[in-house]
Amino acid sequence: MKDFAQALFRSVVPTILLVLLTGGVVLDVLITEGLEEDFDELMIAKALGLIALAEDGDDGVEMENYEVTLPNYALAENAEYFQLVNDSGKALINSASLSYWEDSGHPFPGLNERDNQALLSVTLPDGRPGRLLRKRFVPRLDYDEDGAFGFPLEMDAQFLDFPGEPGIIRIQQLVEPDNKPITIERQPLTLQLAVGRASLDSLLYKVHSVLLLTGLSIMLVIVLLARRSINKAVKPLRVMAVELHDIDEQRFNERLRTDSNVNELHDLAQSVNVLLGRVDAAFERERRFSGDVAHELRTPLAELRTLLDVTERWPDDPAIKQTFSTDVRDVTDRMQRIVETLLQLSRSEQGFDLLINCQDLTELVRHCAGKLEQAAQDKRITLQVHMTDTAIGCIGLDQWQSICGNLMENAVEYATEGSQVDIELKPATDGLIQFSVTNQTSNLTESDLDNMFERLWQKDTSRTSSLHSGLGLALVRSCAKQIGGEVKATLSQDKLTILVVAPALA
Repeated sequence: MKDFAQALFRSVVPTILLVLLTGGVVLDVLITEGLEEDFDELMIAKALGLIALAEDGDDGVEMENYEVTLPNYALAENAEYFQLVNDSGKALINSASLSYWEDSGHPFPGLNERDNQALLSVTLPDGRPGRLLRKRFVPRLDYDEDGAFGFPLEMDAQFLDFPGEPGIIRIQQLVEPDNKPITIERQPLTLQLAVGRASLDSLLYKVHSVLLLTGLSIMLVIVLLARRSINKAVKPLRVMAVELHDIDEQRFNERLRTDSNVNELHDLAQSVNVLLGRVDAAFERERRFSGDVAHELRTPLAELRTLLDVTERWPDDPAIKQTFSTDVRDVTDRMQRIVETLLQLSRSEQGFDLLINCQDLTELVRHCAGKLEQAAQDKRITLQVHMTDTAIGCIGLDQWQSICGNLMENAVEYATEGSQVDIELKPATDGLIQFSVTNQTSNLTESDLDNMFERLWQKDTSRTSSLHSGLGLALVRSCAKQIGGEVKATLSQDKLTILVVAPALA
């Protein structure tokens, strides 16, 4: 199983490194293209300078004094080279630097295409890697009075901007003084300029090296810092895991530290503490519940044991024989009620009970009240049922039956003799139902209201009642929660009111 820090490191750092590597490669490509473009632009500028020196004059095409003005084309080592070639491939002028090499007539690749401008990577005559620029143009025209036409004539050089120009360019020219038109034929030439790229390659090597070393250094720093930062960020989680590991069923009262300055960890610690509080409360409730169940069942079991002991000691006593069966049945009925109520409460709390719709809750309330009329008459208690004649639909027939039955039975059982029990059912706003039971009481306090819905809670701590086990109100609260409602108790002038608010049937 992966460590969280390792998983976070492997998911984040490679992505960062990939982005950095991609950015470095793109930057390297852009810088390389930019330097090569600048190098080519410099070659074009040099070519334009040579073209400005070339002229077509009385003695043909020539380039005067370039050795003086441009000494790089006359060196033997680390020189630059040029050729003037016509469209048939014949070299008309070679730079002086080409004379140092035997194969100076055709030192460069042949003219396969008649492009007006082309840039190629080549090997120079001296073996160095270089760059070749081909630029096609019509040389400058310069005839004096003794020239071929018998009159002076000058024309600037003409650059050919588009491919496919004809091999011979004819130009109509009006010549003074007789204004006779003449046709001048001018032969395009191709300048082949070759320059060593050692300086460019050296600069590119430096750029590549700097980018590579810088990128590797940055990657290394990112890896180290990311590992350190992730370990530092995950450390509180490790501490929290250790603290949680040390908490067992005897130490649910302990809490995690919430002093982290990271909001998510602080919220996580608080949420875990809330959960621990709930678990602690649940364990405490279960401990109390187990003790209460043992205490509750111990009493009827003791009664059964006593009945058996008495019967065994006086087996022929007619009075004991006469009441033995009845007493045993009463005790077993009490135990059965406790067990059945506990099972019903368990099913309700776990949500195992089905929610069956009830079309008329008023009929259910009348039925439950009718079952208690005799018990109420025995205690001279008046049952007052307040509700409309209109049918009220509800969700959870079985749940409402437990709610109504337990609340009414408790009210009649614990109401002051000769008092009145008020039962009210009415539809409220927003699609809710309000059901309340109010009875007179003399021994409850405000502090009891918080405990009376706990399982097996009884005001009488001696548990002398044989009819109630303290599970009814806990079952009411669980059933109300199951149908999406809530229950609360209020005490006013010795009158206890328990109100249940739950959704009506849509």
